[in-house]
Amino acid sequence: MLRGEEIAPADTANIALVPLATPLLAGPGAIAAVMVLTKRYEDAPGRLGVLLGIIAVVVVVAVGLMLAAQIARLLRPSVIQLLTRVLGLLLSAIAVQFIVDAVKIIAVR
Repeated sequence: MLRGEEIAPADTANIALVPLATPLLAGPGAIAAVMVLTKRYEDAPGRLGVLLGIIAVVVVVAVGLMLAAQIARLLRPSVIQLLTRVLGLLLSAIAVQFIVDAVKIIAVR
């Protein structure tokens, strides 16, 4: 602005979406799930099942992330916003159910 030139603001609309893949694949929830499942299924077939499940999830998420741009081009912004809100509501419902289950377990003790 000192030289009379106006600098356009950086496009920061999608700044929150940048670290999406790392927490999804290796976040605390994923690590805890792997720890719980490997403890629950300590025999060889059980561990193989857990490993195959992990591989399946990684493949599905990788394909989804690779096709995300093409899918976003096919969908209108209003559809994407609707899906975001519906899935956010579903996530909130799951979180509330976790809390209710934890309170029930604590109340029984």
